[in-house]
Formats: sequence, structure tokens, C-alpha cells
Amino acid sequence: MPDGNGAEKILAEILRWIRPAAYPHVESLIKKEFYKPDGALDLARAVTYSLTDGRMKAVDIAKRAGISQPTVSRLWAKWRQLGIAEAAEGRQTAASFSLETFGVTVPGVQVVEEQTNEPKQAD
Repeated sequence: MPDGNGAEKILAEILRWIRPAAYPHVESLIKKEFYKPDGALDLARAVTYSLTDGRMKAVDIAKRAGISQPTVSRLWAKWRQLGIAEAAEGRQTAASFSLETFGVTVPGVQVVEEQTNEPKQAD
């Protein structure tokens, strides 16, 4: 049986191939989910997703996004089904991707840089 280090190398190799193959599909999902039919950013959804970090409660995100808590809960359920979010500890949800990775800038939302873990103010 391979040691943990060998398994990690294999998983890293698999991820290296899957990530670019999945990118166009995820990008398409992002565009459908966060843009209105007229091409304008759906700011409430984008803010909600950007704040969906696995720690913030639905009620707090709802206040910041200007929508109701049940709407946040429905969006979380939908995003988990689509595979762009995942269940987190308790009843929370965590976004699987940064919208900025796909060229979506959410005004006024502080995002955390993935590599440095330092807050960065979005434009």
C-alpha cells in the first residue's frame, strides 16, 4: 500500500489535470448564476456568494447583500447542488471558488487572497 506521501502526489497530479479541464464549465456556471439576462452583474447574488465563507451566518450575509435570510438559504442549497459551494460546519456553506478567479469583481466586498490569506479590498 502506498504511503501518504505517494497518495498525495497522485492526488496533486489528478488535480493538476482536472482543474483546467473543469474551468470552462465552472466559468459558464458562474456567468449563468451571477449575471442577469441583460448582462448586468446580479450584485445581491455576487455579494452573497463572496461572503459565503463557511463562517458567516445566513442572516448576517442577508443583511449585507440586501436580501432575506430564506433567500440566502435557498441560494446556498442551489449552489451546493451545482457544485459551486459545499456544506461547512454547522448549517453554514462555503463557496468553492473565488468569483475574482473568473473575472467577477464584487464592489465593496473584502475578499481573502487564497495564497497569502491577507484581506484585499475588492474594487
